[in-house]
Amino acid sequence: MNRLKRLLFFLMTCTVLTTSAQDVIVKRNGDELQCKILEVSKNEVKYKRWSNLDGPIFAEKKSDIFMIKYENGEKDVMAYEVPALDTAISIPNLSFSMPNEVIVADPTPISNIYLKYKAFGGKSGIIKWGHPQTKEQAQNIFTKDWLDYKKARKNERAGKIMVFTGGPLFLGGSCWIVPYSIACKEYIDAKRNYEEITRMYDISLEHDIYKLSYANEEKLWAADWRRTCGYLMIGGLATGTPLLIFGIIKAKRGHSNAIQIVNKHIDEYEQIQGKTSMSKPEFNIDSRGNNIVFSLTF
Repeated sequence: MNRLKRLLFFLMTCTVLTTSAQDVIVKRNGDELQCKILEVSKNEVKYKRWSNLDGPIFAEKKSDIFMIKYENGEKDVMAYEVPALDTAISIPNLSFSMPNEVIVADPTPISNIYLKYKAFGGKSGIIKWGHPQTKEQAQNIFTKDWLDYKKARKNERAGKIMVFTGGPLFLGGSCWIVPYSIACKEYIDAKRNYEEITRMYDISLEHDIYKLSYANEEKLWAADWRRTCGYLMIGGLATGTPLLIFGIIKAKRGHSNAIQIVNKHIDEYEQIQGKTSMSKPEFNIDSRGNNIVFSLTF
């Protein structure tokens, strides 16, 4: 009986000594690793498994370890540290400062007139609230009257082209009136000179032939010069005058038709919206400060 007690006591002592002779790693997920601690560095713990002390060396991150129980009974609780970043994060400056400058988004002056048709930049077109409208914007404004408006503008442009073409031709033809008058006078003088020489029979035959040839050449030159000036004068006046007259009529008629269509839409706008053509439009401005940009609508 005493021998049995001694044997049991010996086995219990060996078990306690064996258990306390190893290190234990307690992980944060609750797992326990029985091992032999070799090295505890800044970021990891190196160890060998207790079941294979001659085997390879393992490593555990300190961030995954909750506590280490050493073989001498000491305990080392690992503090969780967030690893430092390689690059620093800059925090934006969120301080607010009052705007020191106000800039109008569109510097074009805003008119009090809702819609009008006038010439700008060498072309005629629609101006809405003081801003020239593109082709697409004008089409959205006129909708069902767009084709009539387009035709009116086309006639106006065609009339202007006729005026710009016929005007210089008319002026050129008018300028040739003076050279033509001078050429006519020279032709009359040359003809009179020729007729006077032909009546001179009291001079020798040789002298008469010389005079006749000189007078004939002078007459022919004056006739050609008069004919050339006449062609230029008549051609310029004959082509320039109708182009100028019909161009003015066509341009004015097209402009008048465009004005009528615009006035029609102004009346419809005032009836539907209940506003007058002097209603103030809405517009946006951008306010720019040291650290902030915002928009206001009026």
